[in-house]
Amino acid sequence: MVFTLLMACTPGRFNVSTEGAVLPVQVVGDPSLGLAVFVEGGPGGASHARRQIGDGAWADTVEQRMAVAYYDQRGTGNTWGDNGDLDEPLGQHSRDLVAVVDALRSQTDAPEIWLISHSYGGFLCTLTLAETPDLVDAWVSVAGSHNERAQDTLDARVVLLRKVAQAQVDAGDSDSFWEESLEFLAENPEIQLESAEEEALFTHLRGLHDRLVGVPEGVGIGDALELLLASRYNALDGLTRSSPTSAALSLAMEEQDLTPMLQDLELPMLHVTGDYDIQVPPSLVSGAPGEHLGVPGGHHVLWQEAERFDEALGAFSQSF
Repeated sequence: MVFTLLMACTPGRFNVSTEGAVLPVQVVGDPSLGLAVFVEGGPGGASHARRQIGDGAWADTVEQRMAVAYYDQRGTGNTWGDNGDLDEPLGQHSRDLVAVVDALRSQTDAPEIWLISHSYGGFLCTLTLAETPDLVDAWVSVAGSHNERAQDTLDARVVLLRKVAQAQVDAGDSDSFWEESLEFLAENPEIQLESAEEEALFTHLRGLHDRLVGVPEGVGIGDALELLLASRYNALDGLTRSSPTSAALSLAMEEQDLTPMLQDLELPMLHVTGDYDIQVPPSLVSGAPGEHLGVPGGHHVLWQEAERFDEALGAFSQSF
């Protein structure tokens, strides 16, 4: 068998054993309303920990609309067993995602199964859906990392800074930072990779982020104690565990552009981008087929703008 289910004592929790690794899965919500598999970014982020600590905010929004399945990817979070071939990790992670979806399909009464991916999760979902196009019924990609070409990313960041700075100036923002950013771009029309000008660009981008996105609030001590003492999931390990898998995935993604793969996908797709996302700027995603939605915010709009994201899911579900 490709996978074996090991049911845990807590409702909604089980493990998927596949190709020598055990991946913990948690289903939150009512699958009869539909089920979304959350595919975390990072690469190598732990989706259980993301929900339980930090900026997870779906308990009163998305998880009320449909069930959400969180799973830790091989070599990350609370997984254990074989980390797989670190020279070719993407294929392994793609097969793992298929195993998780197949397990959820057999274990729930969900009428539909979606993928909701974030950042690197979009890269993984692109590869997986290209190989198994009928795996799920729909896909929502948030800040989707489909194009990892360094020059394309740099160009998209220049576009982002110019567009946002000009919009702030046109809106009458008196902060001199925006005029200074436009002057910097005018003085440096062609910014090269690994140059002093690229470093200066990042300084301006960080200023943009600090002014328009800000820093998420920290975790309260009560929440932290509950996670450490009362949770069946080891969130501390999930967040702090050093993962060679993460480094291997980053190397495997370098200089790859999967945008052409997206053109062949026929399932309903929604691409959500943060208007001020300096990690995956919106123009980097604009060529992807499907519906597009820009939300004021940064790289984590799915959590930081949870109500707006939930509304977008509702509208998307009515479109097909």
